[in-house]
Amino acid sequence: NFGFNIAYAIYMVVNVALISISGKGFTHYGMIVLPTLIYPLAASSVVVKKYLKKRAFYFDLISAITSILLFGFIINNIVTTVPALISGNPSESRNEKIVSVINTIDPDDRILVLGYKDYFYVESDRLASSKFHYYNSLNDNYPGGLEAVIEDINMTQPELVVIVEGFEYDRLNFCFDEYYLMDEELNIWKLKE
Repeated sequence: NFGFNIAYAIYMVVNVALISISGKGFTHYGMIVLPTLIYPLAASSVVVKKYLKKRAFYFDLISAITSILLFGFIINNIVTTVPALISGNPSESRNEKIVSVINTIDPDDRILVLGYKDYFYVESDRLASSKFHYYNSLNDNYPGGLEAVIEDINMTQPELVVIVEGFEYDRLNFCFDEYYLMDEELNIWKLKE
C-alpha cells in the first residue's frame, strides 16, 4: 500500500509539472487531471467503509449513480452512432459542414480560421490569408498585440472568416462592415462583393 501511495505522489507531481509548462489553463487539461481522481476515489472508499460504516451506504449510492450516468452516456453514444455507420450514412459533423461551406468559394480564395481548427485549411485545401495563427481571443502573444492582429486581418481581407466555437471575437473588431454573416449556425462570415 505504501508503494502505491509513493507511486501516486510521483504521478501527481509529474502531472502538475506537465500542466504548468504552458503557464496557462486550458479546459482540455481535464484529460490529464481526470485519471488522477481514480486513486483518491478508491482510497476514500476504503476509508469510508472502514471508519464511517454507517455512512458507507451513501458513498456507495453516489458511486452507483455516477456509474449509471457514465454508462448512460456511453450507451447513448453507441445508440446514435452505430445505426448511422451501419447504414453507410454517418451523420454530418459540424466540421464537415464547415468544410462544405468553405468549398463553395473559389479554390484560389484565402480564408481565415479564428481558433484551434487548422483542420479547415487542410480539409478544404485553402490557404490562410494571414501568416499568423489566431488561436484565442486575447492574442497577446503577438508582437504589437491585439492592434497588430486587427491590422493584419484588415489588410489581408480573407474571402471567408470561420470563427470556431468558443473563440470570443468581440475584441477583434475586424471590419465586420465589410463582411456579412453567411451561416449563423456555423459562424462563417463572407466578404461582401
